Amino acid sequence: MAWKRDGSRLVAGTLCGGVELFDCCLRRSVYKNKFEMTYVGLSQVIVKNLSSGTRVVLKSHYGYEVPWQGTGGNEKFFFENENVCMVFNAGELSLIEYGINEILGTVRTEFMNPHLISVRLNERKQRGVEDNKKMAYLVDLKTITVVDMLTGFNIATLNETGRTLLFRDKKLKLHLLDVDTQVCTTILNYFTYVQWVPLSDVVVAQNRGNLCVWYNIDSPERVTMFPIKGDIVDLERSDGKTEVLVNEGVTTISYTLDEGLIEFGTAVDDGDFVRAVTFLESLEMSLETEAMWKTLSRLALEARQLHIAERCFAALGDGGDGTNHVRVRAKLAVLDKNFKLAESILLEHGYVDEAIEMYQELHKWDEAIAVAAAKGHPELENLRAAHYQWLSETAQEEKAGEVKEREGNYSEAVNLYLKVGLPAKAGRLAMSQEIIDKYHYQVAWNCCR
Repeated sequence: MAWKRDGSRLVAGTLCGGVELFDCCLRRSVYKNKFEMTYVGLSQVIVKNLSSGTRVVLKSHYGYEVPWQGTGGNEKFFFENENVCMVFNAGELSLIEYGINEILGTVRTEFMNPHLISVRLNERKQRGVEDNKKMAYLVDLKTITVVDMLTGFNIATLNETGRTLLFRDKKLKLHLLDVDTQVCTTILNYFTYVQWVPLSDVVVAQNRGNLCVWYNIDSPERVTMFPIKGDIVDLERSDGKTEVLVNEGVTTISYTLDEGLIEFGTAVDDGDFVRAVTFLESLEMSLETEAMWKTLSRLALEARQLHIAERCFAALGDGGDGTNHVRVRAKLAVLDKNFKLAESILLEHGYVDEAIEMYQELHKWDEAIAVAAAKGHPELENLRAAHYQWLSETAQEEKAGEVKEREGNYSEAVNLYLKVGLPAKAGRLAMSQEIIDKYHYQVAWNCCR
């Protein structure tokens, strides 16, 4: 279907392949056998010179420049902006640029306040930009939308929490900006429609012949796509159901979104992680479900709800094989007989008791006592007593004597050396002391004999 540019003819194609031409005029008359006048509208007439065949279109500017149909006369006019007049009626805001006899653009909003609406119409020249007409307004209490009045495209849209911003560039690419981290990601090329689903962080967009839905915008690479044969005209959510309306020429088709996936986002926003886990457990694992498990795990860790995070990582299979755990690495080092490496691994992570216990299990009491002494362990004396008792019970008097010698208890050490039949070692210890009392002198003398 197509109109002739002067509005006098209409051409329509039929289902059977035919073409029908309609002459659209309200009245036709001839003036003085020289001019043919064809009235194609209430304020427009085509004047044709019958002798030369030239035509001219005349348009009357008397009366209303902009025809208003069925408005009820309840319009409110706002003239605060010096370049445009704002006309508001029944939730619909229309903009009329001064000097232009057509409506510049129309948007839906319930918040009509000239201080909450910003309109810029070629107020400053920009290099490479001929026409720059944009408007920012409130869609609801939590959403700001910037619209290009020349194309009607939404340029930027914040989500309801204000953490994520969607905007487009000159090449019609859709970008996602995380307001907190300032990380920008391109999520779609050549889009013609984008909208947040109300009361959620779900995004609906159109890319040529595809309907694109992001149920979890934190993972923009996870997108659900449906082929469509028309253009998205609206998005409606009511009575627990969300529908995308697509105009396919003669009819309007509605595509129903997965309300369960949308419900997950609502549960997360409400901080009800238990409800979110219950919902995800009822779904089969898919790309969208995996992305939601990852999002929930991150949020659960931030909220210190470790039982929720554990369940999320279990669902993702992100439990690991345990080989990177501190105790596992230390145990592997012990099996490799690299005891110093095992000790350093444990001490680096503050596992002092485990390091001491490791040496005790290996009957390396000297190393265990050294670790306890180096770290100022409160059980150091009890550990030394247990070491001496173990040496006594296992008949290791020589080793027990060396322990007593290191502790400075020379009398006990000498007695232990004599008990085990080491008089030379006992005598050398007795003679090596700077101050030799009568007892040690006698012991040394007896050992030498």
